[in-house]
Amino acid sequence: MIASVISSEKAFHPFGFAHLTVIALTLTLPFALAALVRTSQSRRVERFIAHGLGGLLLLNYVCSALFVRHVSAVTWQQTLPFQLCDWAMFVIIVALWTERRRWFEVAYFWGLGGTLQALITPNL
Repeated sequence: MIASVISSEKAFHPFGFAHLTVIALTLTLPFALAALVRTSQSRRVERFIAHGLGGLLLLNYVCSALFVRHVSAVTWQQTLPFQLCDWAMFVIIVALWTERRRWFEVAYFWGLGGTLQALITPNL
């Protein structure tokens, strides 16, 4: 069922509408959330956004790993996070949940390098 849905979807087109939309959201959403935290000046809103983003990142990773495992013939070992962007995502989750500055510093450089490469040359 799921495999037939995937095969019937349109092919990815670099810098097509969907790709540009994701790039635009990647650039604008952090500024919008930062503005929300600044205007509310509420520590509670700040923590809610940080924990929510961390939870969404973790949920996204787990769901995508389960989806890939269910749809394709890969093993669990092949879905483990051995790429730099995967490690950076886990560091970002830890940084968002613990508020430790060192985690943010590592996440910044790992995320910047890997994410910039992924946006420009997506894995097809």
